[in-house]
Amino acid sequence: MKKVFVILLISNFYIQASCSKQTYVSSNVTLATEKFISSNMVNKNGILATYLKDEASTNPTLAAGREALSESIGLQLTYLVQKNDRKTFETYYQSLNKYFISEETGIVYWKLEKDGTTNVTTNALVDDWRIADALFKAGEKWNIQKYITTAKNICNAINTYNKNNGYIVNFYDEQYKKSSDKVSIFFVDPTALNYMSKYNLIDSETYNLMNSLLKNTPNDGVFFSENYNVITKTYQNESRVNMIEQLYIAYFLKLAGKDSTSFYSFTKEQFIKNKMLFGQYDRATRRPLVKYESNAVYGMLILYALQMNDQKFAKSVYQRMRKFEITDKKSPYYGGYVIKTKSGYNTHIFDNLFPLLAKQELKTIY
Repeated sequence: MKKVFVILLISNFYIQASCSKQTYVSSNVTLATEKFISSNMVNKNGILATYLKDEASTNPTLAAGREALSESIGLQLTYLVQKNDRKTFETYYQSLNKYFISEETGIVYWKLEKDGTTNVTTNALVDDWRIADALFKAGEKWNIQKYITTAKNICNAINTYNKNNGYIVNFYDEQYKKSSDKVSIFFVDPTALNYMSKYNLIDSETYNLMNSLLKNTPNDGVFFSENYNVITKTYQNESRVNMIEQLYIAYFLKLAGKDSTSFYSFTKEQFIKNKMLFGQYDRATRRPLVKYESNAVYGMLILYALQMNDQKFAKSVYQRMRKFEITDKKSPYYGGYVIKTKSGYNTHIFDNLFPLLAKQELKTIY
């Protein structure tokens, strides 16, 4: 089901913005991006918009304009629990319950209209798991049982509906009562699996199956296989490699205790050689297929580098990412990653949430 996660990959902007010489992460730097999001990327009903500019949807399988994504609220909840912001976390928790969770099955709808209604009947596994991760962490950190209860309910829905041939798969469709026949490897979140095991929400067979699926992902010398067909039980490759997907796989592998040194070396070499990382590469030639940079990719790369305990490289990526941030305090978009297009200023929420998460993590080392 490519329609769910194509949105993530479209956050592809070649950005030109003010550049700061600052090479460390302060609370003010993080707060500026947070304030940009709260001032510019939140709809009147409190849900996060996908784009700064309001535009009509021309494709129901993609998010447009001020439509909202479950991925966005998951990333925001993750940031807020890391920041220890209980008040704002509770606000988004209320939005989650009010708008995103299906009354019929308990799955989390992957997309909402800007008014909070939804025309979709499917979820996205990685987004549901990310939300559950944040809720479990918040519930344990602040001793708030309702967060843990909601996380359990989401995971129970996943374990009930997102199943096919013994695997937890990408999505479930309420309308057709059908689950996907594919697992995207960059969906397999080991933190979520561990929480499900901790709270007895998954049997050992399924837990081991999903962990093995992640850890045994083939690598062609640099790039990972992106998908697994649960019917044919075969891994599948894309010839056009999206770096955000590859970074997620590498990051999740590291969390699961497995290094991916060949991919990390390639990524680092590309960044050092070109002073940037391109958004897509050709699997066979290892050459970039696009000219754009993505701040979502840079944010994820920083998180991955920190997991690899490579603080120096994380800092270099951060310095590059900061070049695309609006640092003019007089700008209404101060702190945001906004570009000027032919039709006006615009940005994708992921190009702001991923940098926000990365900066929050970097604050622990600068």
